[in-house]
Amino acid sequence: MGARLACSCSQAECFSGSTDESTLRIDAEIFELSADGQKWQKLDEKLAKIRVFNNFDESQPRLLATSSITGQVLIDTLIPIGEKVHKVSDFFVYIRAENFQTFGFNTLSARDTSLLISQTSNTTPFNMFQHSFTASVSRIATFEQDLIQENHEEAEVTNVSLNPLNMVFNYKNQPVTIDLLESFACSNLENSVDITHANNIFRVHVSAHAHMFLIQALNISSLLLARTSSPNVAIQYLTRQNEKIQQKLIGLLELSESSENPTREEVRQMLLLKNVVVTQRICALQQTVLPGIELIQNDISSEVLEKLLDSCRLSSLFLWHFNMNSFRIWRKPMEFEMMVPSTSANQNSIIHHIPIQQVSATPPIGNLNLNLNLNSAAQKSDDHVTTHNGTTTFHASTPTQQNIPSTSSAMVLEAPNPDDYHVRKTNGRLGLTIYAHNEDGIIRAEVRGVTSFAPRSAQVGDSVIAVDGELISSVKNASDVEKLLRIGKVIHLRRKTPLPRPMTQNDRKECAKLSMALQELLQTEKKYVADLREMNDIFLCMRAVRDIMHSSLRLFKIQISFVDSIEEAIGDLSRTDISMAQIRDSVMRVCAVFVNKCSDFKIYAEYASAYLRLQHEIKHKKDLLAKLEAVNISKEQHCSYESRMIKPVQRIVQYPLLLKNIQEALPKEAKEYKIQVETAYQKMATIAEYVNEMQRLHEEYSQYIETVKKANEAMLIEKGARIDTRELLIFAHIKWRDAPAEHYVIFVFQTLILLLPSYARKEIKMKWTRVLPINEVDIDENSQDSMNLKLYHAAFEGPNGQLSHSNPNTVYNIECCQPQLKIQLIRSIKKARASFSRENHRPLSGSSQSDGGYVSEVSKDQKR
Repeated sequence: MGARLACSCSQAECFSGSTDESTLRIDAEIFELSADGQKWQKLDEKLAKIRVFNNFDESQPRLLATSSITGQVLIDTLIPIGEKVHKVSDFFVYIRAENFQTFGFNTLSARDTSLLISQTSNTTPFNMFQHSFTASVSRIATFEQDLIQENHEEAEVTNVSLNPLNMVFNYKNQPVTIDLLESFACSNLENSVDITHANNIFRVHVSAHAHMFLIQALNISSLLLARTSSPNVAIQYLTRQNEKIQQKLIGLLELSESSENPTREEVRQMLLLKNVVVTQRICALQQTVLPGIELIQNDISSEVLEKLLDSCRLSSLFLWHFNMNSFRIWRKPMEFEMMVPSTSANQNSIIHHIPIQQVSATPPIGNLNLNLNLNSAAQKSDDHVTTHNGTTTFHASTPTQQNIPSTSSAMVLEAPNPDDYHVRKTNGRLGLTIYAHNEDGIIRAEVRGVTSFAPRSAQVGDSVIAVDGELISSVKNASDVEKLLRIGKVIHLRRKTPLPRPMTQNDRKECAKLSMALQELLQTEKKYVADLREMNDIFLCMRAVRDIMHSSLRLFKIQISFVDSIEEAIGDLSRTDISMAQIRDSVMRVCAVFVNKCSDFKIYAEYASAYLRLQHEIKHKKDLLAKLEAVNISKEQHCSYESRMIKPVQRIVQYPLLLKNIQEALPKEAKEYKIQVETAYQKMATIAEYVNEMQRLHEEYSQYIETVKKANEAMLIEKGARIDTRELLIFAHIKWRDAPAEHYVIFVFQTLILLLPSYARKEIKMKWTRVLPINEVDIDENSQDSMNLKLYHAAFEGPNGQLSHSNPNTVYNIECCQPQLKIQLIRSIKKARASFSRENHRPLSGSSQSDGGYVSEVSKDQKR
């Protein structure tokens, strides 16, 4: 049970008898747990057809299962409020239904398992937990080439996952993640919602409950935005935001019209649009009619009105300002000049055109290493030349003149060949180190060093072609090269790396989009680290809190190092001359930081467990609760201990979403960069799943593990073993055939193996548990059965430390739910044994032959 099943039809779509889009349809084997809780009984020999009805109303989800052969109804029940599907493996889940019945489902795929778990979640008007539903999605508009293009794409039926931060679904075989705070949604046609995100408008059709879906999406994100679980507090917060918008509109009237982009009129229209967005959220929380475009239709300019689509005018307006004017609702917009390349040269450089000279070959003599900090020829007497090993170095001793006027500064002259350029030397230093050498009878000169005050066009590796029209290849010796560079005025150079092609308008948009995604990651990370510091300063000064939440200090140190690494990897994106290649390099460095640092994020599992322990302590210690509430002087929800301490748990699940935003911002042709981002995304998604699994483990088994730990404390000390969830390698549900309770959970730690009944009670009996030191366990790997595994437990015997298998009481016959689990258990046990052996080897005494100690010289020679 729990093994993957085979099916020839597509996953989650094989039951096509119904077209109801609010229904999940999958195939699975169905089991019912016996009354004594010891055995699963199969309800039907073949795959049954499962339907889950979960609409956006206040009713409970309905679970319906029918036989694929006879059509007989096997299960027809409502999911009790507060009940959820419990995941045992990627292919097996169970749920406690009405009348104390427990049903198990062996699905066809991990995807079906995930859909079943999400679809059976209870939906309430203010549910802050993730849940899913089935909907029909189509893209009705796209922003391209500064225009809103109407699309007529065929709708696709997909599963939509909704949580307080995002809405996720698949479209055209690609995942689409919509930020609920920076997107816009409104009702349009009957039973449909239009959602504007990035440069697209998606139409989501929800059968019979589109309005409830829209209200749900707005409310859960509004509660998160206000950092509260109270609708009244969220309404007050949004009302204050509307007041700030009105104040900005009043202040805008006092400003004079300018030619800056965006103009004052565009800023005013965006403020009015934000007012609509905030008003919409207030109406959703108050369960009143949502506003439409008529609220601001008279304030929209005629030029913009002409560009809007008739079928989705309000969504089109949001799409227009989002892409044309970097309109953002809650986040700061990008600076308009950020990605626009500078058209002016360095303050000491002026662009001109001069013809290119042809290069002739004349045999040179000697090598020259020239530091070109040049002044006028009148200062020649202060200069000196040093020669070492055939290399001549020229030094200019006169310091740089200050406040040099533009007429006497160095000038860069642009040549017709885009790879050639000219530098005019008049007064002051150029800051170039030029190295000349003999190469196959021809003298070559190239730039080896560039200072900060050098012309912007000069780069290391550029070659020197001529000085004042005289070719470098025509000189006879090093002194002639020195003279040319000393008295010359115009130096002709050629770039080693050709200039990148000029950026188009589309390139600038892509740069801005990618830069925005990187900046969002950095700015939110800085805010998060500041919140962590504030949380530690406020709460960890309490001894009772510090004893439980001590992992928060280590978490804070890890995040400080992480944010510094991210900031260094991103670099300065505010430069006007930054290119797409440089931003892509930043993406590569950011991905490398995530991959290298992701193992450190396992601390989040420890923090989440500690937070759960703190909540448990608060229930029994009213004085601790009073202290935590006393520090919230403002009495606002976002300043409470719950809102502050839940942030790390929320942050770890945001990293995959932020990486996905970066991946979506990359252009389609950047495949290798997308692969790197995908690697980092998968790493962080795995970490987030690990944290969730460890949190679930702590919720269900921590109290029983602590009971076992205390009961075996003396033995653990004697054997040098530890029961520590931070050292857990794997845990899984298995069957122990010879046990009093057949269903068990096996925990493989670094120093021991723990067998615990899966249906553990508060009064757990020690005789039902087994604690096996890892160095006293052997595995039967020669078994031909792919599902069964034998563990042998015995003390060491003999000089070679072999294990005895003669005692039948030490044999544990374990049945795994699938062959892959058996392989993983064997691998984890071997890894733990090897690690234990390294950590606990006998110290070398130097007194025995086994240590290579006091043996005869003959023995040592034989060993050689």
